[in-house]
Amino acid sequence: MTRLLHKIKKNFDVIYCRGLGDGAISICLLKAIGEVRLPMVACPINAKRIDVLLKALSNVVAAGREFSLELIGNGPDMALLLEQRRRLCLEKQVFFTRALAKDTIRPKLAYADVFLLPSRYEGMSNATLEAMEAGLPILLTRCGGIDTYIDESTGWTCEPDDVHGLTDALLRMLDTPGDKLLEMGKQVRLLVACNFQIETIGRQNEILLGQLVKASRP
Repeated sequence: MTRLLHKIKKNFDVIYCRGLGDGAISICLLKAIGEVRLPMVACPINAKRIDVLLKALSNVVAAGREFSLELIGNGPDMALLLEQRRRLCLEKQVFFTRALAKDTIRPKLAYADVFLLPSRYEGMSNATLEAMEAGLPILLTRCGGIDTYIDESTGWTCEPDDVHGLTDALLRMLDTPGDKLLEMGKQVRLLVACNFQIETIGRQNEILLGQLVKASRP
């Protein structure tokens, strides 16, 4: 693939979709002051870095912010997350519940104010696209996915595996006034409508495949 892309010598986005596994964990963060709700949909620790998120949230608590984080679902890393929550003294802020039916996740997005996904690596995240379609400002790590479309008008980004960077992004996000969040939500909804409709993605994939086929010919 690398050799083919080098031969094409054109700039384009490689776009694909990847769903969540059965062990997916959905996370909803509720700030007690100001009612800022932050949902997250994530797989286990290694890819989505929920462990990094918990460390950053510990710093958020130390900075004087109040919030409640609900992790919904079951996964192979649950025991590790529970132990990390205990060590970070986050029992009063972070709560775990069992998995919810898929059709109950959408109402959580409608109830939320902001979406976050602190992944180590990511493609074209379906969960993020759904949150954007619901009009939620986005906090993402810069791992080569949808984060490349996010600017200060639609959300916040930070480096992956960077506790301090994620802490700073969380603080800026939680300190954003409600009217600003609403305006950012309108902009992110426009962003997904203009760039991520199925017809647009299909055309981009068709062009990409055509370029790859052409470049692979002798």
